[in-house]
Amino acid sequence: MGEVQLPPGTCSGSRPSKGIGRWWAEPGGASAEPVKAAQDGASALTSAAMERPHFPLAMGLALLAFCLLTLSPDARAELRSRRTGERQTMSPNDPLVQKAAQAAVSSYNMGSNSLYYFRDTRILDAQCQLVAGLKCYLTMDLESTECRKTRVSGDHTDLTACPLAAGVQQEKLRCRFEVLQVPWKNTTQLLKHDCMQV
Repeated sequence: MGEVQLPPGTCSGSRPSKGIGRWWAEPGGASAEPVKAAQDGASALTSAAMERPHFPLAMGLALLAFCLLTLSPDARAELRSRRTGERQTMSPNDPLVQKAAQAAVSSYNMGSNSLYYFRDTRILDAQCQLVAGLKCYLTMDLESTECRKTRVSGDHTDLTACPLAAGVQQEKLRCRFEVLQVPWKNTTQLLKHDCMQV
């Protein structure tokens, strides 16, 4: 194999004894030009790298805008309605609504002066919103039952097993309840209620 020819001044005889780094960067030395070229190349790469991240961001935003524009009006309305804090109409059969309704009736029974338990007969309207938990606004019809409060514990007994009262004992109420459920604390709390006879 042939010998490798080094530029003049790069041999060990011309290398300074102090500091290896200075040997490559000495101004006017044979190695000054490669160092300058490397510095110019590094700055070119840096500026290219700084410009490049803007391209994917711009493409991503353009794609998002295109997708949103191609959504149907119903889909866009549904996306808007799912924002935190907005009320959503819920089905009365939804398990979250059923749980809120049971908690509302149980709390109402504990606080009422009636000798008999009430139970819900119909959920007329249910709306829920995401807050620090799930807040539900319920409009319900309640009717008195034949189960006396001294005999049945409303917290532990299924009130649907209690027959509805008839005749003179029958009482019907229309109530508006506001219930807060916090699943991660496993709590359900009746915040407000307003009932009137119908």
